[in-house]
Amino acid sequence: MRLEHMSHLSLFAIALACCLAVNPTVAHAGSLEEDSATGDAVEATAELEGAFEAGAVAGDATEEAAVQEDASAKGPIAEGAIEEGSPAGGPARVRDTRDSRYDFNFQFKGASQGTEWRGKDSYSSTYLRVDYRTGKSPQLFVDGANNSKGAGWRNCTNGDYVRAPGVGQYEIHNGVRELGYAFARLTGWADQGSGKLSGLWSPDCAGNYTDLNR
Repeated sequence: MRLEHMSHLSLFAIALACCLAVNPTVAHAGSLEEDSATGDAVEATAELEGAFEAGAVAGDATEEAAVQEDASAKGPIAEGAIEEGSPAGGPARVRDTRDSRYDFNFQFKGASQGTEWRGKDSYSSTYLRVDYRTGKSPQLFVDGANNSKGAGWRNCTNGDYVRAPGVGQYEIHNGVRELGYAFARLTGWADQGSGKLSGLWSPDCAGNYTDLNR
């Protein structure tokens, strides 16, 4: 009886020891699985963050490339390009019909005189009013230039020149705007001898007057 009882106690102790030995292993295995799952989640999160950052970088690069392509399509700004609103840029705008005084006094044959330069922003004819004329009738011209100092000026009168027949209001057809100039002036040349001519002029016409040329 005592030996049998001891045998049963020994078996029970062995079984209990086995259970205690197995439980830590099972718990450790569960901990490993949990740790593994946590590691997989962290790794997946890192992969998503990396993909997002890569997409953001790619988007920025695409946007920058689009901006560069747009700038390239527009081309570089030409040096000395005329600014918007300048008389020589774009279509003609407002006529300058303000009258200015001129007084030409040719004291000898071959003498020449001219008015100051004025901006011309219209394709209309130049207005001429003759209030006084004596002596020989001079040749009259409408010149065009790039600025108010007369840079690059040239005669832009249709038919080269005109003559004023006497007192009256006239218009002189010219190509100042058509030739790309922004300023105009009225000049006279005493090709036949001395004389005087005075009156008013403006770069553009406000109405229709007697044509001195076509």
